[in-house]
Amino acid sequence: GQVWGVWRLFLRKFEAAADEMTKTLSQLYVSSLQERQGESLFRETCLFSQRAHLPQGERGVEHAAIAASLRGSAYFRSLPPMPLQDVGVRSSDQPVLIEQRHTMQPEEANDGRGGGGGQPAEAVQPRLTLSWMESSRPSGEVGLHLYVFVHGFYGNQYDLRGLRNQLALLLPEKGGARFLMSSVNEAHTASASFQRLGRNLAKEVVGFLETEGIFEATTKLTFICHSFGSVICRSALREEEMAPLLPRLHTYVSFSGPHLGMLYSSNALVELGIWGLRKWRNAQCLTELSLKDEKLPAACFLYKMSKGDKLSCFRNVLLVSSAEDRYVPHHSARIQLCAEAMHDSRYGAAFVAMVHNLITPLRAANILHIEVSFAANASTKLSAQIDDAIGRAAHIAFLEQTSF
Repeated sequence: GQVWGVWRLFLRKFEAAADEMTKTLSQLYVSSLQERQGESLFRETCLFSQRAHLPQGERGVEHAAIAASLRGSAYFRSLPPMPLQDVGVRSSDQPVLIEQRHTMQPEEANDGRGGGGGQPAEAVQPRLTLSWMESSRPSGEVGLHLYVFVHGFYGNQYDLRGLRNQLALLLPEKGGARFLMSSVNEAHTASASFQRLGRNLAKEVVGFLETEGIFEATTKLTFICHSFGSVICRSALREEEMAPLLPRLHTYVSFSGPHLGMLYSSNALVELGIWGLRKWRNAQCLTELSLKDEKLPAACFLYKMSKGDKLSCFRNVLLVSSAEDRYVPHHSARIQLCAEAMHDSRYGAAFVAMVHNLITPLRAANILHIEVSFAANASTKLSAQIDDAIGRAAHIAFLEQTSF
């Protein structure tokens, strides 16, 4: 009886100050989560002139070796558990992130500063608030920020819902945020060309803004893309109806996007699958990613799209990749050169030109490379082991791994 009375008293007190208590406790949780995630985050600052080259890591150490060393250290394994935990997430599943910024100043390289060709972006602290709470948006801020989520090959609008949900909870300016989960290409990624997929996306974005009556009120536009969606977005930005929105482009996030196509892949099974889909399903976008849609590489869609590409219109460009992902070539996801291209007489020159066409204009943007090392899959299921073997596990971990 006494316990019941205390519990009822607690509920009455909590109800009277529910919002304040939730804000306080949630901010403590977010702060402790940031601190824990920071244990597996490494930051490097590289010269802007090196942005087109695959990384060697700090002092020449490979990123995979850095991640393995951290996971094997006694310090990392002895970290205490979080006070509040998701029972479906193990601390050992925490991915290791290596963040690479680029600077024009040699003295800033490797000292943790820098932020692309322009000024470093101001740090923003996430705040966990719920829909019924008072908006934390600054009173003087005007305009809306539209976040567009673009799925990949054979994907659907729900693929990126986990990222959308995290943003919806943690965005400081969520009062001015709007979200569009792209669905217009769900039935077309297996057959249509990137030009058609891009045109579909452009019409969907403009149509959403007009239907919601926020075309003029939207002052920032961010695209968050996975896999093929990264290329579909770039194609959409070339469409005429997107021209009024180009000055409003804010951030472009690419999770393992094949920006340079599927050339020089080290995965024979993926190459065989692409060949089969091109032959029997007439997958035009896969033909374009293979740079086989025209006889000459310089006439291919990807090459022509790299000339005058709209990535430079974004203030921030984040290229997220994983060397463990063998679905999309590592250099393609990072828009960087690779050794194989230097010895390829047929496609090498076009490949190098595409890299420079895309990277060179990004002098005024904050370009950020983020390399992710996922923990080894502990599942004993045959399907999970096969996914690991062919490199699919890391490709979909961006979408499905809760700890990421």
